[in-house]
Amino acid sequence: MLGDGELTHALTVRAPRLSASAKEAITAAGGSFEELAPAVRRVRNRIHRRGEN
Repeated sequence: MLGDGELTHALTVRAPRLSASAKEAITAAGGSFEELAPAVRRVRNRIHRRGEN
């Protein structure tokens, strides 16, 4: 989440990542934030076998 714009109400934000400006904007408006663990990326196995039927 990026901190661009203005907050006029207190918010509670739960997100994997927050920019420093987003954190400042949230706390300045009287809100709170919680940074969650980033999502685990799944690696797909893409083995392409040519010539096998």
